[in-house]
Amino acid sequence: MLMAGPAALLGEVTMCCIISMSSLALLLTPTTTTNRLILLPVLALSLGKKEGVSGRTDVEISAACDTQKVEIPKGEMEVVKGQMVVLQAWYSPNSDISKNSVVWLFMGNGSEQVINFSSGEVGHGQNEYTKRVGFSAAMPSANLSIYINNTQESDSGRYICNVIIPGGTGITGEVHLNVKVPPSPPVCSITGNPVVKGNVTLSCKSSHGKPVPQYKWTKAAPISEVFFSPMQSEYFLSR
Repeated sequence: MLMAGPAALLGEVTMCCIISMSSLALLLTPTTTTNRLILLPVLALSLGKKEGVSGRTDVEISAACDTQKVEIPKGEMEVVKGQMVVLQAWYSPNSDISKNSVVWLFMGNGSEQVINFSSGEVGHGQNEYTKRVGFSAAMPSANLSIYINNTQESDSGRYICNVIIPGGTGITGEVHLNVKVPPSPPVCSITGNPVVKGNVTLSCKSSHGKPVPQYKWTKAAPISEVFFSPMQSEYFLSR
């Protein structure tokens, strides 16, 4: 009998195998000589024998549970606008995911589908991601990572990787992406009357940049100036 137990962490599904002693008796034979028996591909049973006072054999059973989850190596990602970024996600354990569906969502004002894998095919949402996003590995794969080409400032935000398990509970992973924007060349201006003892205001501003550009003002050394005294008039007398 296969049962799903409560997840220890958000986004995890724990699958445990519970076997009754009557069922176990059908699996064991008198020719069993080892103290370890593999019953299922993903489940190992440790069998230890103890002799009781009546001569009977008691069997101790310990079973490893299979925890399914989406692992996110880096929960925070940064990239410069225009560059490519990979949002990493892995399905654990590294098992067949072909029967499951994978959906990546961008959580902005609402949820927007970025890309999906279902029924053996990759699909894209009809939005600005259509020609810029793809899976990093050929699907199906335990590597659920996606790449985003030509990143834009509007790509900044929260991304959800959702694995939908037929007949089970969905599991998710989350990545936050921050797209930085280089500052545009500043436009500088001066207001006021630039005369001795006059007041002036120097301004400098960039039309865009993320994070907001910070400016540092420095005073350069004065430009050397050379002054020449007026040339004296020369008179030539001739006879």
